[in-house]
Amino acid sequence: MSIFDGLFFGGFFFIFIPICYSFWVGKIQLVGLPDFLPEKDCNIIFYGIFSITFFGICSLQFSNKKKFLTRNLKVVEKNFFVLTLLMYFFSLIVSFISSGKLDGGSHWYRANEDLYQKSAMFVLLGQIHNVGRVVIPGLCLYFQLHYLRTNKFFKPHFFIAFFVIVFELFLAGNRIVILFFVFSIIIPFAIRKKIKEIFYIAIICFPILFIAKFWPMVRGMIWAEKVSIERTVDVIKLAYKSEVVANDSESDAILVLTEGSNLVALKYITDNFPNKYDYSLGETMVLKSIGAIIPKSIWPSKPDGLGNLVGEKALSGFSLYLNVTLLGDAWANFSFYGIFYIVLMLFIIEKYFKKSLFKLLSSIFFMVAIASWRFDFSYYFITIYILLFYFLILKISIVNKMCNKISFLIFKN
Repeated sequence: MSIFDGLFFGGFFFIFIPICYSFWVGKIQLVGLPDFLPEKDCNIIFYGIFSITFFGICSLQFSNKKKFLTRNLKVVEKNFFVLTLLMYFFSLIVSFISSGKLDGGSHWYRANEDLYQKSAMFVLLGQIHNVGRVVIPGLCLYFQLHYLRTNKFFKPHFFIAFFVIVFELFLAGNRIVILFFVFSIIIPFAIRKKIKEIFYIAIICFPILFIAKFWPMVRGMIWAEKVSIERTVDVIKLAYKSEVVANDSESDAILVLTEGSNLVALKYITDNFPNKYDYSLGETMVLKSIGAIIPKSIWPSKPDGLGNLVGEKALSGFSLYLNVTLLGDAWANFSFYGIFYIVLMLFIIEKYFKKSLFKLLSSIFFMVAIASWRFDFSYYFITIYILLFYFLILKISIVNKMCNKISFLIFKN
């Protein structure tokens, strides 16, 4: 299991499956942008399939064939897990309270963006939260594999998944963490060939698909007025009737699950670079990666993500981020050759961190590589910065002792 395995798996799930499904439904739509038409947009299909195939070859060539699991879990691995959990919940709760969402009259995305403009501290907290929602499922995957090796279950995995998903949905408004946890549960059981358990897990996870369908509408409405339990219930009921009961074609279950509408955003990138915009030549892949955690108050000319550009064009200037996928980021910077830059940088990351004593990094970067298809290339470097920050914090004696006590409760079985 490696960063290249995650790169291939993510490309297969977020690009290949939607491409195949588009032939069944005829087109993929996203309000404000030209439709993705599989019979006409052959260039995108070729680009996507070639890239995924290339990433698959890299996975076979560069992945470490040796077993990455250690004989016994190390204390530092357990403490690192605890610290990641604590920092995730702390950053999410502080950011939520500081955003003023509870007072009403705000939009979930704009409230977050306004918060990040206030100080560098909120930018750091935002990045800690952003990294935590991916790293935690990756760590759970790692520990679940360890426990399954001896025919045991890492039971805290399921409780942690529940609480993180609930907090993420209500406080942050993000639903993608559901998918990350589903991967973190199913993949270890698939590797250990626990077919019966996978069947039961699939049955339990199926209802989550309905939440993924109507939650974008919930997060868009829930903070518009002063929050109350009654209003929250009403908003959820309204969103459910609108998105699930009405069965709108634009909220297709498969496209929601695979984020298939991102193909439309990718089409916008390939259609307009370089025809309308010049190639970024590393601005959003190199410069943004280097200064990922630097706030704009310090670096006013810091590059925005390409998702902001596409979102503003789609809704005529309204602030919105639309995911252009990893391939859109690569194309806008270096055209077709961007995928080779991705492989080069990930090869360097893989080689460097193989020397690390932290075996759990294999699972972390596996999950980060999957998530990068949903975010952008700079996410790799944001993750590295935050992980290094955590390693430094663990050097503090009082922090290490606290994490050690909590880890004893989590791993006592």
